[in-house]
Amino acid sequence: MRCLTLATALKHSHQITFLCTEETLESVPVLRESGFRISHADTLDHADWLIVDHYGLDKSFETSAREWADNILVIDDLADRDHDCDVLVDQTRGRKAGDYKKLVPSHCNILTGTDFALLKNEYAQLRASLSRTFENPKNILVSFGGVNPKNATEFTLRALSAFNDFPLSIDVVTGAHAGGLDEIKKLCEEINGGMHTAELYVNTPEMPRLMAKADMCIGAGGTTSWERCFLKLPSLALELADNQTFVLKQLDEAGAIKNLGRIEDLDQQTFVEEFSKLLKSASELQTMSDKAAAIVNGKGTERLKCFLLRPEKAKDDAPVILRPMLEEHCKLLFDWQQIPEVRKFARNKEPPKWEEHQGWFENTLHNVNRHLYFIEYSGQPAGMLRLDENMQNTYEVSILVDPQYHGMGLASAALSLARQLLPNALFKAEVLEANEASHKLFQKAGYKAIDDTWYEQTAAQG
Repeated sequence: MRCLTLATALKHSHQITFLCTEETLESVPVLRESGFRISHADTLDHADWLIVDHYGLDKSFETSAREWADNILVIDDLADRDHDCDVLVDQTRGRKAGDYKKLVPSHCNILTGTDFALLKNEYAQLRASLSRTFENPKNILVSFGGVNPKNATEFTLRALSAFNDFPLSIDVVTGAHAGGLDEIKKLCEEINGGMHTAELYVNTPEMPRLMAKADMCIGAGGTTSWERCFLKLPSLALELADNQTFVLKQLDEAGAIKNLGRIEDLDQQTFVEEFSKLLKSASELQTMSDKAAAIVNGKGTERLKCFLLRPEKAKDDAPVILRPMLEEHCKLLFDWQQIPEVRKFARNKEPPKWEEHQGWFENTLHNVNRHLYFIEYSGQPAGMLRLDENMQNTYEVSILVDPQYHGMGLASAALSLARQLLPNALFKAEVLEANEASHKLFQKAGYKAIDDTWYEQTAAQG
């Protein structure tokens, strides 16, 4: 699913082919229905990027793929084997680049933590309008992935049946090839004959809506953890595999979930007691919701796309690339904003105070409609590109270049990179009448003047 999320984000700028087995298509039917080209071969004639997301593949496969793939991106969350790749992403909270340092080539860009969590666009749309209250929580989402490991769904449904303090509305999500599917259907029917209701969803595309509807989720420690966090959803978690231990420990310590431990060590009575205690505490649910929301900002997919762009060139042929601004870049941008030459044509001529800037920067990092990048020239940060989505697929463009790099063509390169990043977007830019250099910049880049101060560029113009 991580690959499918990324492929969907890249479909307007890349030709996508999935290399997978028939077994994968059976277990992930949404892939067959996605409209992407599917191949059962092990290789392609050529690929600009090979994206590998498979726990059974490592350096040996990736090195052999160098014969036909120009670049390789690995998605991992185990940090337990060697890789031969150019970019590695591990979206686990608490994961550090040092965990992979000895496992990848020295040139590899290692991207770790929830800053790079890969979420579908539907989640961002829901988050923007989602307001949670927990005065009368009763909507419970039960989801342990498509294969239902260790019969966790049946265990949970039997335990919820024993809760009789007040009626629950239970949504159950699983896959068509999940173990115990017949038993899950039977348990849902039995629940519907009592004080609770249960609705079963098999291979549903409605997961974002179901998460937004729920007051609490009962799930495991897979990639859905980041979707739950992003949609502010309090969760009880069961540990179903060894590779979930690190994830659940991190989220439990952050206060975003209540980890009930390994399912083998959990009895029904303990589960019901913990479930009841959490469900009846509106304050604890709200605190858990707030802490979960702070963990994932929903920009991971767009940030990762930066690393797949084709570099542009400055006037001296040095490479120009975009990189996402993260927490550690707050001071970098602040220093640029203090330069008089930079503020000369800004809307607000007064440079921000440090405390003001910190607040603005923090809000920007969590604003799903604002995308902040730094322009890297010959390996050095040299400016800023900001894209503000003011309406769907319409972005206002703002550019800042460090004066020491003026005249190098960096702003032009940044505009070209922005078009690579969002090939179908409508871009708009406001330029003060006296700013002759910026007028020339946008005119040369193919932007059309709307009036004396505003320009726009459609995808066709780009």
